[in-house]
Amino acid sequence: MNTLLACLLAFVNPIVDMDMSDPDCTSADGTNFYLTVSSFTDVPGLPIYHSTDLVNWRLVSHALAARPKDCVWSRRGQGVWAPAIRFHEGKWHVFWGDPDYGVFRTAASRPEGPWSEPELLQAGKGLIDPCPLWDDDGTLHVVNAFAASRSGFNSVVAVDGKLVYDGLPDGNHTIEGPKLYRHGGYYWIFAPAGGVVTGWQLAMRSKTLYGPYEARVVMAQGKTSMNGPHQGAWVRKADGTDWFIHFQDKGYLGRVLCLQPMSWGEDGWPVMGNGGEPCLSYGATPNATSTEALLDWVSDGTVYDFCGRRRVYSGGSLVTKFPSPSFTAKVRICVTSKTDGAVDGILLAGDRDVRFGLVLESRDRRFALLLKDGEETTRLGTIPAREIDAGALKAWTSGDVEMEVRVRPCENDARQCEVVLSCRGLESSPVRLANSIWQGVKIGVAAETVDSSPRNWIDLEAFLFASFVSNP
Repeated sequence: MNTLLACLLAFVNPIVDMDMSDPDCTSADGTNFYLTVSSFTDVPGLPIYHSTDLVNWRLVSHALAARPKDCVWSRRGQGVWAPAIRFHEGKWHVFWGDPDYGVFRTAASRPEGPWSEPELLQAGKGLIDPCPLWDDDGTLHVVNAFAASRSGFNSVVAVDGKLVYDGLPDGNHTIEGPKLYRHGGYYWIFAPAGGVVTGWQLAMRSKTLYGPYEARVVMAQGKTSMNGPHQGAWVRKADGTDWFIHFQDKGYLGRVLCLQPMSWGEDGWPVMGNGGEPCLSYGATPNATSTEALLDWVSDGTVYDFCGRRRVYSGGSLVTKFPSPSFTAKVRICVTSKTDGAVDGILLAGDRDVRFGLVLESRDRRFALLLKDGEETTRLGTIPAREIDAGALKAWTSGDVEMEVRVRPCENDARQCEVVLSCRGLESSPVRLANSIWQGVKIGVAAETVDSSPRNWIDLEAFLFASFVSNP
């Protein structure tokens, strides 16, 4: 590594302190880098981020505009797992695995899109985390792992459908997220093992594509405070320096984005971080990466733009990731209801759904302010409702209402968060939340469904986060 050039880059890990699960990154010129992450059932999915320094990122597009045809996602944690992004012969390609359907891919002439309709490259349950490699003769090869929840086994890696490495004899259980490269006369597979929270990073090499591969642990937590530093991408900058981008699981916040210096040792094996342990900081000046440019709002159900606001109808939601470990969000909404009983307002989606909002009580011409935590509800107070003309069915509106959400890590368990919600001087007791399956907690607005015919809706005017950076 050119030490002088490398020192021009300085940062504190995580470089992005928000959910960036299963990152992969590539570049066509060593200067402009494009990164994508798992999006699971989020629509739009496969967010594409751009950076020129590997530290500061911005959202530029989505490679998946809608759910792939014939894919049915009924619960969180399904959908798009561990994508890989590559540039080949003038086109950008994203491959991903859906554990219930198989390996998909899409392509675009520009990372900003438009991206092609998803193509099912290989059907099969349990096929996950694919990564392409176009060999010197132009042949496409694909490496992948397996999800035990669908296939009945894991901890093995396949290339073109042929098993090339079994991690169990070496103690490398739960191998996933493999990335396939060529370097120094070898085929290389970089893959994490050991599980999301406490795993480690492997490198495997072979002179021939289908093995046998020899494996080595090239990064692990060691004596540092960074748990499970693994699963990501090797990239090379135009200045010749090598870097490894990966995640760290932080519970309710999700899997945050980290960066490590990387070099190739005298024995030809990669050296990551500080001699195989992750660097918590690098260089002289810490970064202060704002995550505002990365907030990725996704919708479920019917959401429209209406007169300068976002309108969310019954059964719909509009949510984003937590922007940092601690923050305050201020929300301005107007609820219109035709039916009693639905909680319309803020949604926190984690290990369970927590709703904080307004519930119409038409008989008393008012809205109740309720906190609904799973199946338990707490009534905090009421605000007046105004009847409006809505045709055959009466409708009631709240007018503009401001709500506030305060989030911070729990004092006795930093993997869970404490949330306090308030509106017009009425405040909830602290609510404790953990992450959902494979994802951090999301925040946004949602209109609850309690009746299939009358429809309620929320007009969202503002959802403002207090000033924050990823490393305050």
